[in-house]
Amino acid sequence: MHGYQALCLLFLALVHELNRLEFHLTDEELLNHMLEQWLLQQIANESNMQVSDDEVMDYALQTKMGFRQTYSPQMQEIIELLAEKYNVSIDDYFTHSDILAQ
Repeated sequence: MHGYQALCLLFLALVHELNRLEFHLTDEELLNHMLEQWLLQQIANESNMQVSDDEVMDYALQTKMGFRQTYSPQMQEIIELLAEKYNVSIDDYFTHSDILAQ
């Protein structure tokens, strides 16, 4: 499993846990999700699609702004947990080099 898929799965599991919802994906659903992500990556690679560092940073800053505008206690808790995982402040989480690399 690639880092992106693992992070998506972790994020989905956290959202379900924080909302006290049962979380389960069948093996088939997880495999379908992973294949879908892999196929999208292959299409992007074959089409020579590239994203500049500026585009990545713009997206990260937009995500950060969106988080602030649509604040919810559940999202706050998720971001706090993720920021703690990377040992950075919540403010720095969105532009952390490991996050940008994803």
